Amino acid sequence: MSTGGEPGHLHRTPDGTAIVTRRSEYSYFFYDKHHGCGSSDASQWIGGLTDPEEFAIFDRADNFELSDEQGNLYGLRLGPEGEILVLGTWDQQIAEFPRSRSSQPWHGYPLWPSRSGPVNRQKQEIRPPKHVFVQMEHVGLLTERQRKRLQKGEHLR
Repeated sequence: MSTGGEPGHLHRTPDGTAIVTRRSEYSYFFYDKHHGCGSSDASQWIGGLTDPEEFAIFDRADNFELSDEQGNLYGLRLGPEGEILVLGTWDQQIAEFPRSRSSQPWHGYPLWPSRSGPVNRQKQEIRPPKHVFVQMEHVGLLTERQRKRLQKGEHLR
């Protein structure tokens, strides 16, 4: 299944029912472009990340309303101890989920900060807004120190 002719698949249960987020009941599309089938300048999820793990990043972003003024959502990949993990092939630790049109599935990709990606993927202009980082801290996903470091484009290790 694709959206608008784009290759990929919708997140579904084994019986074919769409899996949706807990809060807003958004469906999610795994866009091949961001899973190793895109151009060399397309942001890619790390290899080995499962569909349920990627969806969990999206679901958490929706659940905690980690959004900007345009309605785009931002998410983090968390380890077993709540540590912030890399989620993109350019060492990104924050994913962006661009606002979807009504009734259309959402999709996402690694966004920030990029250590080894193309120069246009490392610019401050693509960084999520400050209030998104503040919200991540407010809901307990980041400490104050982690928030400040990520805002500046530093990686958490």
